[in-house]
Amino acid sequence: MWSGIFKAFLNDELGAVTVDFVVLTSAIVGIAMAVVLVIYNGINSGTVNINEGIDDTLTQAATNNSTIVSGQ
Repeated sequence: MWSGIFKAFLNDELGAVTVDFVVLTSAIVGIAMAVVLVIYNGINSGTVNINEGIDDTLTQAATNNSTIVSGQ
């Protein structure tokens, strides 16, 4: 009796599909996380450059404005 159930359990392949699905899903999630990390680093670098450019422009504008107001 138990040997028949055990053989049926060993021959059953329905769980293998679930394992394949979990492995593929985790691989997709891992690849997506890697892509997001690469994109984030590139966007962060570009954002820092834009922020520095705006800051320099505002500093120059403030310096030019104070020179015009003081008449020098």
